[in-house]
Amino acid sequence: MSVFRQCLGPRQLEEIDRSGQGINRFPEDLHRHRKRLQTLILDGNAIREIPAVIGNFNKLQKLSISNNELETLPEAISRLTHLQELNVSHNTALAEVPEEVQSCKSLAILDISATAVQALPDTMTQLTTLTHLTINDSELKRLPADMSGLSNLKVLEARENMLKFLPVSIASLKRLQRLDLGSNEIEGLPRTIGCLVGLEELSLDENGLTELPPELNGFSALRELDISKNALVKLPSEFCEMKALTDLYLSENCLTELPEEIGKLTNLTLLKVDGNQLTALPESIASLTQLKELVLSDNAIDTLPTGIGRLTKLESLHADKNHLTSVPYQIGDCAALHILTLRDNQLTEVPRSIGQLSRLRVLDLACNQIQRLSYSIAELKLSALWLSEKQSKSVPNLQKDIDTDSGDVFAACDLLPQQPRDTDSELANEEHNEQKAHDPDDERHVAFAPDPNKPEVVAPIIGERQNVLTRTKTPYRNELKEIKAVARKKHMEDKRASVASRSLSASPDLPREPAEATFTRDPGASLGISVAGGTGVEQPFREDDNGVFITKIKEGGLADECKQFCMWDKILQVNEFSFEDISHDTAVQYLKEATGLLHFKLSREVEPKEEDATATGALANSTNSVVVHDDQPEQAAAVASPLAAAAVAASVSNDDSTQAREKHEDERMEEKSKLTMTKEAEATLGDLDKHLEDSISEGKKEDIVDGIEEEITLQRVNRSLGMSIVGGNDSSSLPFAPAGSADVFISKVVIQGAADKSGRLRMGDRIIEVDGQLLSNQSHNFAVAALINSGDIVKMRVYHQAQPDGLVAVDIHRSLDERLGLSIKGGVDSRPGNPIDKDDEGIFVSKIREQSAASKCPELRVGQRLVEVNGQTLLGATHFDAVAVLKEATTPVKLLLCDGYDEALARSVSPADSLRESLQQISPPSPSAMKAEELPSPPEMDDVDISPETLPPPPDAEEEQGEDAAAMPAPPPDDADLRVESGEELPPPPMEDTAPGATD
Repeated sequence: MSVFRQCLGPRQLEEIDRSGQGINRFPEDLHRHRKRLQTLILDGNAIREIPAVIGNFNKLQKLSISNNELETLPEAISRLTHLQELNVSHNTALAEVPEEVQSCKSLAILDISATAVQALPDTMTQLTTLTHLTINDSELKRLPADMSGLSNLKVLEARENMLKFLPVSIASLKRLQRLDLGSNEIEGLPRTIGCLVGLEELSLDENGLTELPPELNGFSALRELDISKNALVKLPSEFCEMKALTDLYLSENCLTELPEEIGKLTNLTLLKVDGNQLTALPESIASLTQLKELVLSDNAIDTLPTGIGRLTKLESLHADKNHLTSVPYQIGDCAALHILTLRDNQLTEVPRSIGQLSRLRVLDLACNQIQRLSYSIAELKLSALWLSEKQSKSVPNLQKDIDTDSGDVFAACDLLPQQPRDTDSELANEEHNEQKAHDPDDERHVAFAPDPNKPEVVAPIIGERQNVLTRTKTPYRNELKEIKAVARKKHMEDKRASVASRSLSASPDLPREPAEATFTRDPGASLGISVAGGTGVEQPFREDDNGVFITKIKEGGLADECKQFCMWDKILQVNEFSFEDISHDTAVQYLKEATGLLHFKLSREVEPKEEDATATGALANSTNSVVVHDDQPEQAAAVASPLAAAAVAASVSNDDSTQAREKHEDERMEEKSKLTMTKEAEATLGDLDKHLEDSISEGKKEDIVDGIEEEITLQRVNRSLGMSIVGGNDSSSLPFAPAGSADVFISKVVIQGAADKSGRLRMGDRIIEVDGQLLSNQSHNFAVAALINSGDIVKMRVYHQAQPDGLVAVDIHRSLDERLGLSIKGGVDSRPGNPIDKDDEGIFVSKIREQSAASKCPELRVGQRLVEVNGQTLLGATHFDAVAVLKEATTPVKLLLCDGYDEALARSVSPADSLRESLQQISPPSPSAMKAEELPSPPEMDDVDISPETLPPPPDAEEEQGEDAAAMPAPPPDDADLRVESGEELPPPPMEDTAPGATD
């Protein structure tokens, strides 16, 4: 036995990790490890109290118990004299830090973020070894008055609190390197703050600062300064003495000018001053020769300094939404320029020197009044050239033309010359001002990830470096349901925004009927509508129709209150004034000035009901094409997936409606996301039976031959292609292709959609080409864009490959009180579910409980890959979303599965189970283990019938016995000890506990 013990290592452990196991109290069995335990991690459980016995763990160096339900910390924590790291963050009921923490003389890292702490004890400043103090997203109202004792503090983060001032003693933190006080209520800084001579990063964004003290010039080592979203009106000249500064964020203040001394910041590589009131830039900005990114958007700048050509390292210049009337010729000397955006200015021409910018890839000139472009610009290798908000291609077709008078060669296209921005004009100034807001995509913001009760934090602009201060907030378990709802709402808003950004010209014409509206308008009252179309615009609002259409009805306006208008109404006549063949400007001017009794004659779209809709339009014929005929009425549409992974398995549609269809789109998406067994859902599931059968047996697609290419022509049905895709050179293509494949595959064919009606497409087909664009070795988003931007008639070339091995449809029938009994593993950005291939992000069956509904289905087995649940694809889904779909699934639960991994092979790859069984056979269970067996096991968190909303498993948590940790009951204590060693050193078989006072 002594030899056996020697092989397995010592009985007491130095590190234990029991995070995410649903524990609701401090594990008693840990006490036997008190003499050696150095690291204890209990994150993501439901522990309410730390017992006083924690003081007996006198060698503990790291204690992490975040994301629990702690209300207090015990006084016994003072006995942890070797403790170096303490993490009690995300315990929302924790209201104070005990004064006894001062006795933790070795403490270096303390994290009490996302708690209810309002003040730190003054005695805490005696922690002279403390180097990192983090208390973000709490209720902190003040910092300790005397902070001089924290002489070794290097990082202080107190973001998103209620601080209103800083103590003067903060000047004593001579070794402080990073100070983050963003999103507080600070209105002034103490003059002593300039004594922080070691400070390298300072964030004061989203406060109430109106001025800065001149003592900031003491920041001789400061590299990053963020004072965006304050109320600064002027910068002191001393501000420019911070010679080490590389990143400066001044966005969204009230600055009217930049000091001439800004040219002294010669190490500056990033300067953001967007969202201010600047009218000009100082000439000294040309001295910032190290500058790589300059953001000037949303100001009132009318000209750029000629010295800008000296910024030879400048890679990105954003000057959108200004008053620029010209661009200096010297811009052509900015040889490193990669992105140049001049959208929404008053430019009538751009210098031909831009054609010298050989590295330029993005040029945005939309919403100006440019007459023509030098042909040298057309010869640049641009990825995007924006000349109009409504252009359908990122780079329009440019043709060479010659001015017969001057001999100049210039680029011609149908988007030039540009017209004044008049499409979707607002009819009242106040409406226009409401829409004019700073583009959130141009914001840099150091904050926690989206909180349901706080403004959303958005990502940096294209080309911006990743911010080293960006943090991600871990949600509490009781927040997940609300966060999920917000995520779904955000998904629908993004969908509407995406739809609104596309032109209506490709929308299929719908039948129309006459309509009228009559109401009285007083002088000065806002009509409350926006219109588009008319003659004299760049392109018709509707193809072959230069009429005037209503594109927006403002809530609360006259048009909204009279309840007689609809989006997309075409205005035929107002009183005696005809709107036929009139210019856009004339229509807008008349509507602005019309008062009194107004009688509108309209033409209104009559949108067919979805269940009765049929595809319309002529079909292109070709020798090798399969033409889609719509001679069958469309059945109820398939239930749309609410997964956050929709961006990976994106539904490919081209709904070209804009803001005018927002309400209809919202209602349609919400209706499709309902999974309750309504009458319509029953009909859909009825169609789903046939759909699943067709997926397996190929039903009406019997003549599809594996291994051949075929060209297919589709006509959209209700503007949709009726299919989803996976793959690309940046996304997984499993199970249709091995890991590393760069091809794109059809992952779902919607019932009675365009793809389904063709009879020539099925799940697993590889898409080679769409309208001449090759998809092989392209990104997933490129493939999605190619399909979205295609017209009503889409030509595709596909390769019919064999269906995934083991593809089978399974129906699980269960009674109201019966468990589904199915556990799953895996998912995108989750712990791997395939023990044989850790890079496989699929969803797999990990356990089938006995005496459950799932156990009655002989086709089900552990290791199968889940493809669909009730018509919703799980390809590309996260683990959390897959669990949510199974929870909401109504009976019968219809699964589409295929082969995944071999369970027996997986066990041979990971023999830990066999070793545990051997240990249990040769050794009797310990008393603690026997007690654990007597207690009822907590429910499986992935058993979708009974589990509450739970946290997704942490990405770095380790698996046990091949099961998903989130899906397993808490193991017996000794079993847990086996797990934490990660196979490096196993403890001996369970033995009787050592008597008190005895030693091992």
